[in-house]
Amino acid sequence: MKKIILILLLLISSSVLAEWKYITRTDEDKFYYEPSSIKKTKTYTKAWILLDFKEPVTYKGITYLSNKSLWHLNCVDEEQKTVQSLSYSDHMGTGQMVDFRNDKIDWASIVPDTNQEVIFKVICRGIK
Repeated sequence: MKKIILILLLLISSSVLAEWKYITRTDEDKFYYEPSSIKKTKTYTKAWILLDFKEPVTYKGITYLSNKSLWHLNCVDEEQKTVQSLSYSDHMGTGQMVDFRNDKIDWASIVPDTNQEVIFKVICRGIK
């Protein structure tokens, strides 16, 4: 229990210090990334991605206005997976954290001509 509380406090404190940089948008939402969160390992690159919604989203009875996700990107094979996801009651990852998930999703190919591809290029290739 103490470990969970410590992890949550670290996530909350890091979100206060985060400087989100805009990447792309749709009509309904905007995508950002946190440059200082980008870490490269031998097998993948990880980065925090923020999705800020224009209108509240409700999923499984939980309503939120923004979501932060920890992405793992395989920059060589052009694959992505989300390993953690935090949803917040207010815009830009602020307000109350209303949902926290540790996802065990398999690697999936980057889908061409999508916001996922734009984010991949920004993180893996420094293209914007």
